[in-house]
Amino acid sequence: MMILLSRVAPQNTIIPKVRILSALGLGAIFSLVKAPCVGAIYLTILNLIAVQKEELAGITFLCVYNFGVILPILIIGIAIVVGLSPKKVDQFRKDKRAQIRLITGIILVALGVFIL
Repeated sequence: MMILLSRVAPQNTIIPKVRILSALGLGAIFSLVKAPCVGAIYLTILNLIAVQKEELAGITFLCVYNFGVILPILIIGIAIVVGLSPKKVDQFRKDKRAQIRLITGIILVALGVFIL
């Protein structure tokens, strides 16, 4: 674990404030871009919890959905932090586009069947 942390950022350096503000800005932009895509699903799940009083089902759907949204971002971020080149990540995405869409489609259909 210590080896991984030492590769990420040397212990004797301090991250400049500019980099922190840049990360916050990029996060805010990402949230604004992502909001129209995920907003309808979140509102539907919140409706399930608040109006239909299906708390357990709603929380389960919320956890599963959040896991599906966040997991790819975490995997790519961790891969880049530990040394994988962003160019290699992009090339993998281009090379495996059909397989990624197939897997995503299967997951979405399975989730739809699960919700019914």
